[in-house]
Amino acid sequence: KMQLGSKWLNSKRVFTSEIGGNMYPDTPKEILYKIIDKYNLKKITFHGLRHTSVSLMISKGIQSQIISRKVGHSCVQVTDKIYSHFFEEEFKDVANVMEDVFSKNQYFQYKKYKPLQHNVNRNFKVYSGSEF
Repeated sequence: KMQLGSKWLNSKRVFTSEIGGNMYPDTPKEILYKIIDKYNLKKITFHGLRHTSVSLMISKGIQSQIISRKVGHSCVQVTDKIYSHFFEEEFKDVANVMEDVFSKNQYFQYKKYKPLQHNVNRNFKVYSGSEF
C-alpha cells in the first residue's frame, strides 16, 4: 500500500488484491484452507473463526457491549442471544463473587445467617431476607 501510494485502489475491503482492488470471492477461503492444510490444523470457516474469537473474548471477561460493537452486531441483545450459552459460566461466577464480598464485609461477618434448603452451586449458599 505504501509502495503504491496513489496507485493503491483502496477498495476498503479486508482482503484485497496486490493493488488494493477486489479479489475473487473464494480467494480468502482458499488461502485459509492452504494454511490449515500446511500446518495440519482443524478445518474451520471464516464464520467459525468469528464465533471462536467471540467465545474467547467472553472467556476472558470482556463485556458483551464491547464484543457487540467489535463484531458489528446491531445491539448488545443480539450478542447476548447468540452467545448466551457462553455467558453461563459468567453467571455462576457472580454467585462466587458475591459470596466473597459478603465474607469480607464486617457487617455480614458478625451476623448469623440461616441458609435456605437449596444451594445455587456447591460454593454458594442462598440466604433468605429475614436474616438481614
